[in-house]
Amino acid sequence: MGLAIYLVGVSGLGSPTLNAADIGGSLQVSKDGRRLEQANGEPFFWLGDTAWTLFANLNREEVREYLDTRKRQGFTVIQANVLAWAADDKNRYGNTAFIDRDPAKWNEAYWQHVDFVIEEIVKRDMVIALLPCWARTYIEERHGAEVDKIFTDRPQVAKVYAKKLGERYQAYRNIIWILGGDTWPAQHDVYDALAEGLTEGYGDGDPNGILISFHPKGGTYRPPATSTAEFYHDKPWLDFNMIQSGHALGNRNFERIAADYAKSPIKPTIESEPCYEGHPIKHDFDNGEFAASHVRRRAYWSLLAGGFGFTYGANGVWQFATEDDNHIVEEWFKYTWREALKFEGAGDMIHVRNLFERLHANSAWEPSNTLLTTSPDDIDSHQQAAISDTGQILVYCTSARPVAINAAKTKHDRYSVKWFNPRNGTYRNSAESGRLGEQSTYNPPSETPNEDWLLILTPISRSP
Repeated sequence: MGLAIYLVGVSGLGSPTLNAADIGGSLQVSKDGRRLEQANGEPFFWLGDTAWTLFANLNREEVREYLDTRKRQGFTVIQANVLAWAADDKNRYGNTAFIDRDPAKWNEAYWQHVDFVIEEIVKRDMVIALLPCWARTYIEERHGAEVDKIFTDRPQVAKVYAKKLGERYQAYRNIIWILGGDTWPAQHDVYDALAEGLTEGYGDGDPNGILISFHPKGGTYRPPATSTAEFYHDKPWLDFNMIQSGHALGNRNFERIAADYAKSPIKPTIESEPCYEGHPIKHDFDNGEFAASHVRRRAYWSLLAGGFGFTYGANGVWQFATEDDNHIVEEWFKYTWREALKFEGAGDMIHVRNLFERLHANSAWEPSNTLLTTSPDDIDSHQQAAISDTGQILVYCTSARPVAINAAKTKHDRYSVKWFNPRNGTYRNSAESGRLGEQSTYNPPSETPNEDWLLILTPISRSP
């Protein structure tokens, strides 16, 4: 279910020279408005990695190391900010993006490194979700400070920059453009201008030639999550919604995904920033830190609630922290990026991708918690269900609690039963297969009550 290969005829560094029409494989929104797909109609599964500072904080050898690792781990999307955090910040080669902090004066040395990174992503048959700038630094307030707001109240400047950016990378059809950057927008004219400039430059003026979304502010202190659907759902340039459930325990991202899913007009939705593995809970290590299990649950919750993919995050990777670098946010630092690349949760994500690529290959899915007779109110025991157009049923069990299915809500009366282990990607057949009663209860094959499992009920035959 991978993308077509997007290799382009660019040797070394410098801007690509091919026209967009020379390269196939662009992504598009599906006709039903629920997911992204390839140009030939094959579904595309977004398994993203949060790599915000990739362009600024890694050298070329490290870029290859990082991308090779994430490619082996099954990731399909790299989510990154093309600029450094602030206009005066330099990349690993000592270059700023702009000369004299002027977005009309590009420092070619910086952008040649950007060219290199994007081409390395292309070579690995991956997609990049690319932010033209980090809004909380370049557009909106950043923790209340007056820092580098070079696009604030300057929509024309933003449009010129975005158009130039889109033109430079027009030949690479593996780019999805993400506005925002951890913010609730106030500078609406600036975001409209960025979208317009990107559409003219990258999409050649055709809104159908480009995909654009927006990365919203964190949901840490406003559960269940923040979504673009709360403020930009009706923007013509917004092709799909993003949510950020953030870095607090108990944030029910499935509630925000479900709210997005129910909106009209229909647009795809995705969890773009859940809790990061290894990140301190509520930004304070005294509260503990998020484990692989916390990330897994947000992946399965959001996908079964109607999301079309999932973005993983690891503390240490998003800032590409090292023990001796001074660019890291010290109070959030505990792991180097090489340590964080090996986190358990990153290894679990390939099982998410493999499962949902198989499930989505021949079926359309709908969230359906009405299938459950009861679902535990405790967030640590929450169950999330979905049903396909063929009648197959999935139920994610956050902990090993019995699942009670209401037979009156199903499409068939006989089912085979399997359990999927999200921790290792294996399946177990169940002796509970057979005819549903008015209510059928299924028990996860677990010896530990805190283990998560996925119930899979597959129709054996249609009802007589």
